[in-house]
Amino acid sequence: MRALGFGLIVVTGLACAAPCSAVAQQATSFDAGVLGAANPFQPNAALGQVGLRVATVRPQTVGVDFALATLPVAAAYGVLVLGADLDASWTVALSDGVRLMPRGGVSSAFGVALDGDGGAGAVVGYNAGIGLLQRTSPTTAVRLDYTYRRLVIDQERLPLSSLTIGFVWMH
Repeated sequence: MRALGFGLIVVTGLACAAPCSAVAQQATSFDAGVLGAANPFQPNAALGQVGLRVATVRPQTVGVDFALATLPVAAAYGVLVLGADLDASWTVALSDGVRLMPRGGVSSAFGVALDGDGGAGAVVGYNAGIGLLQRTSPTTAVRLDYTYRRLVIDQERLPLSSLTIGFVWMH
């Protein structure tokens, strides 16, 4: 399971690093937001997350949306946590500079202890989300995203959601 989660992160990262297609307009964003329990009435606190997202944003196009994020607070406790989402998306132009991007796909999370004891683990699951992109210039935009995830841990499904804002470069 650990190798599967790490492999998913590596393969999708390499795929997104490949040169962009001339047909599909791509956007890269640096995101910041919160990750927490999907049920806002649960007493669990949300954690800050930062990450990178690469997505197809050409209107009326099926595309790929890949996000990679980490939880900086975990590093303070000696743990490196990475989460990845690989989704199929559809981009809808709401107006000249506004795009709505519903998506769904697979999620994974990988963690490794950085202290002397070591240890690592990974989980996989699925996600669904929606993004709203507002262009600020021909090459920049702001993107707001909500993602709902279900990660499978020991035969149970852990529901998580995140809300992020990203600063986007179009290419």
